[in-house]
Amino acid sequence: QLQFIMATDYKVGDKIVLFKKHQEAIIRYIGKAHFAPDKTSYGLELLEDGIGDTNGTVDDQKYFECPEKKGLFVWETDIKFKIQKRKKSMKSNRKIHRKESSNIYDAVFPEPTKPPTLTDKNSSSIFS
Repeated sequence: QLQFIMATDYKVGDKIVLFKKHQEAIIRYIGKAHFAPDKTSYGLELLEDGIGDTNGTVDDQKYFECPEKKGLFVWETDIKFKIQKRKKSMKSNRKIHRKESSNIYDAVFPEPTKPPTLTDKNSSSIFS
């Protein structure tokens, strides 16, 4: 089941996917820009092989910082979805629980010690 995220749910730092080429990016700026004063612009830092057209500065106006040719400005309609962080699975929780349980078990039932052998010089033997 897909969960649609409204624009008001986007914030700086969110990792998103664009419709075009399914590129992943991080939102670095949300707001008005001088080149489109009537719209909300999203300044993105493209990840992986994404090729942008800015470093976060347009016409000497700095909106955010990123490496050269990794920045891109888009509209909300260009964003496909926000990447949600995965919650810890029950499996990982069980591993932690088992580890804690085994420590308790070891404290209550320690490993038996090795009995002395005939070759141990420090041990006493009924044969000496």
